[in-house]
Amino acid sequence: MNWGVKILVTLITIVVVTVSVGIYMVSQDTDSLVEEGYYEKGLDYETVLEHKRNVDSYNAQPEIVVRDNYVELQFKEGTNEGEIMLRRSSDQTMDKVFPFISSNPVYTLSLKDIAKGAWEIEISWTNNNIPFFYQKRIYLQ
Repeated sequence: MNWGVKILVTLITIVVVTVSVGIYMVSQDTDSLVEEGYYEKGLDYETVLEHKRNVDSYNAQPEIVVRDNYVELQFKEGTNEGEIMLRRSSDQTMDKVFPFISSNPVYTLSLKDIAKGAWEIEISWTNNNIPFFYQKRIYLQ
């Protein structure tokens, strides 16, 4: 085999590999949005900002304590109702939503079926008919 044939085989191999990788990337849905319905939620973001401002205005930032098997949320006041969302930025299918009602300032969330690693915790709750929203990055070990 002379050098001209080797160059031709190399070029054909590069083209085939490039086309194969391109087809594979297009066929996989890995570049999907982080969140479904992001556009609709973006239109309603002013409400979320108001809820975030309520956290600052009322000094209602919850304290988040991560333990081995659970997360403890310590609110400023009791009688809280809302939902907790654990969002995994690396894998959208692992996201979890937990509705909660707590009559005292401390709420405990079990981490029994939650994978270890970095998570974004989003807490949306009401207290005395005042809506709040708080988010923080946590790491589960």
